[in-house]
Amino acid sequence: MLTDSPSATNDQLTNDCPAAPDEREAEFVNCQLAPQDDGLFFRSKTAHVIIMVVSCLILLLSVLLRSPNSESVELGAFTLPELCTFKRVFPIGCPGCGLTRSFISISHGDLATAFRLNFASFFVYAFVVAQIPFRAAQLFLVSGGRQVFGETWMVRGLVAIASLLVVQWCVRISMAISQISM
Repeated sequence: MLTDSPSATNDQLTNDCPAAPDEREAEFVNCQLAPQDDGLFFRSKTAHVIIMVVSCLILLLSVLLRSPNSESVELGAFTLPELCTFKRVFPIGCPGCGLTRSFISISHGDLATAFRLNFASFFVYAFVVAQIPFRAAQLFLVSGGRQVFGETWMVRGLVAIASLLVVQWCVRISMAISQISM
């Protein structure tokens, strides 16, 4: 008997399965269904939809926005205000400074400018792009009631990208300090 409780383990789900006539068919038997709600937001259908929509919006905006110089971002005739609070408070930018303008540059094919603004942006951009097919596949699996793919690669990717942003920020700070001391 299948249970929808979050405490149901894989063993409980598969031990109660009717015997499948052949091994290949076993994976399509209803007993392979994932519990409907295990209480974890990032395994829910809503989370996959939100992440996929946000990723699509980020990419769409990076195509629609323009960055006429290295300090401003424009949408049509409107110049958007600088959003980095860290840069307003301190005389230097944060680890993510330049990501918006880098995304715009990558979307418009200006890779040299993107690299100059924030070299970690290529990894962040690739991560955002990868979310779209990954989340679509997750939604397909969840809609069919199957187990979703593991997301440890996503967590590791986020940690790697955050580390890369901090490293490149430290490099920028050390370069700025060395230019000041000369």
